Amino acid sequence: MLDPIDGTKSFVSGYPLFGSLIALQQEDRAVLGVLEAPMVSERWVGADGRAALLNGKPARTRDCRSLAEAILYTTTPDTFDAPAERSLFEALSARTALRRFGGDCYLYGMLASGFCDLVVESHLKPHDFMAVIPVVTGAGGRISDWRGAPLSAASDGRVVAASTEALWQQALDILS
Repeated sequence: MLDPIDGTKSFVSGYPLFGSLIALQQEDRAVLGVLEAPMVSERWVGADGRAALLNGKPARTRDCRSLAEAILYTTTPDTFDAPAERSLFEALSARTALRRFGGDCYLYGMLASGFCDLVVESHLKPHDFMAVIPVVTGAGGRISDWRGAPLSAASDGRVVAASTEALWQQALDILS
C-alpha cells in the first residue's frame, strides 16, 4: 500500500511535515512500514517483531503512563466533524498536559521517537495508517481504532496511537 504524499494540504501550502508512506501487508496485516519525511530528512522503518528505526537507529516511545502528563497531537480538530466525535476528542484532550495540531503522518514518527504521547485521528483511510502500525508498535507503542480493535483495511478511520499500553487504555476509556 502506498501513499506518495501523505499530507497533501501540508505539501501544497509549503508546510514541511508531509511524508510518504509505504506498507507491506500479509493478508490484512501490516508487517512492514516506512514513513519518509523528505523535507526533514527523516525515515522511520518498522517491521513485524523488530525494533523500529529512525534513520537507521532505534526509535523508542516515551514512557508516559498518565493522560495528565501526555502530549496529544492530531492533524486538525476539524476532522472531528460529527458532534459525538468532537465531544470525545475534547473530553480526551482536556485531560492531557498539552495538545497540538498539525503534522499528518509525521505525528506517528514523533510518537515513535518519544516527542509526543498520543495521536488521535478521524476520517483516515487505510493508506494513511497501515504503514505507521509497525513503526509505532516497533517503537513500543500501541495503535488501534477507537474501540481498541486492530486496524485493517476495513477500519472506520478513527485511529488512536499511544506511547504506552497504560496510556492507550486510558485514551480508549474515553474514546470508546
